[in-house]
Amino acid sequence: MSSSVRTRVPLALALLVLLVLAGACGARAPAEGVGRGVLVIAIDGLRQDHVSAYGYDRPTTPALDALAREGVLFRQAFTSAPQLLPAHAALMTSCEPPIARRFLPDEFEGLSERRWRIPDAVPHLAVELLASGYATAAFLDDPLLAPVHGFGPGFQRYEVLEEESAEDWEGAQPERVADHFLQWLRALDAGQPWFAYLHLHELERFWGDTTRPLSDYFPPRPELDEVPPVGNTDSVLFAVPRSRWRGSAYTLGQYEAGYDGELHELDGVLERVFASLRRLGRDEGTTIHVVGTYGQQLGEAGLYLRGGRYSMADLHVPWILRPRAGLTQARGTGLDALVSLLDFAPTVLELEGLRRPAGMQGVSHASLLTDPEHERGSRTYAFASCGLQEGCAVIGRRYCLEYLVPAGTSDAQVRRSWFGAWVDFAVAPTPRFYDRLATPFPPLAGGAPPAPEDFQPFRAAAAEWMRDMNDARLYLQSPPGRTPLDDATLERLRGKGYVGTQ
Repeated sequence: MSSSVRTRVPLALALLVLLVLAGACGARAPAEGVGRGVLVIAIDGLRQDHVSAYGYDRPTTPALDALAREGVLFRQAFTSAPQLLPAHAALMTSCEPPIARRFLPDEFEGLSERRWRIPDAVPHLAVELLASGYATAAFLDDPLLAPVHGFGPGFQRYEVLEEESAEDWEGAQPERVADHFLQWLRALDAGQPWFAYLHLHELERFWGDTTRPLSDYFPPRPELDEVPPVGNTDSVLFAVPRSRWRGSAYTLGQYEAGYDGELHELDGVLERVFASLRRLGRDEGTTIHVVGTYGQQLGEAGLYLRGGRYSMADLHVPWILRPRAGLTQARGTGLDALVSLLDFAPTVLELEGLRRPAGMQGVSHASLLTDPEHERGSRTYAFASCGLQEGCAVIGRRYCLEYLVPAGTSDAQVRRSWFGAWVDFAVAPTPRFYDRLATPFPPLAGGAPPAPEDFQPFRAAAAEWMRDMNDARLYLQSPPGRTPLDDATLERLRGKGYVGTQ
């Protein structure tokens, strides 16, 4: 086009083009008349150090990377439990996992799914949002997250998508979860505020499908040429669980590359969800949270192809928060404050301008989105418990204490693989204390004893927390008006925010 032709473009049109371009490059604005939404995507088995937005050297998560550039990511976020049921209990209700732990007669103890139920007195994130006028729905990717465990209150629609019920025309489980959510969202009135909880279990499921070949999207690292041993059972340390072995001598590098490839494929499903929100005009009005419920090990701390211990591979998880337009100016920000996923529900409520109910545990970090320094000192420790082994982890800003109780681990096969022999006698609790920033995966044995000035506060915090959890569980699992605790104990628990009133 000649310069003489270009000069004939009307000035008003040129100004319009400039305004459109400026809007595309500047702050997002929500569509007129579209109700605000809260979308939570909870992914089992997602460890933080394999997400490229957090600096991983493979481009595993381009969709999550783009989401992080539009919002904030918590660099020091930790799950409250390294197993499925207690992890989701903490995320959906801000309930410390030991409080939802039930101690049953011996004939039932072997069935792990019967060990968990969220007490009726515990506040629920979905209940608070429903009471504030939000449409609520949950789409779950594993039958263990059935309403019988206490997850259902507050959800108008609670859909557990079992693989056996899939229609022939439906895709894999992640696509099914996405499709059912989008169908629900399309049916809502445009101005209706909404909350949806999407659960994705694919990073765990693909290990169990031994007929599925390992992804070759990424090449194995040559230095990871060790072939890990295979266990005789699934309850095993220091070996690949029997049900997750593919019948061949795969190296650790091949397993890692397989995990990364599955993560990249799952990230593609997330991009499809985000793109659908944009097409529906819902993107700008939606706050999106993507969280890892717990991680899984690739041999770093005694486990292969699963989670369940208290190492950084099991506990250090991503939390990426993309606020809706106008909620905050924070974009592309990484936050270093210590965060527990127990803090998730109170943070969501404060971001939505809603009051936190009495008895909801955890700390809100909503103010970090406007002032990254504001809550730097609000959480001294994050706690994790309810893993394969009895005990807990106390995580500080630099150090971590893993406090393991061998005699309390009910699974005899785990005890045998732990000690190399059958152990039926009491074994003293085993503390592991280390600088998690300098050495996130220290040797499992040996090492220098911890310095008393660093170790003692963590040990005291662990003892106090375990006492509080036992008392809070007794109170919240007791019938109303029949608490076994004295007034002084109740006052202590209320003062710490562990209980409200029944």
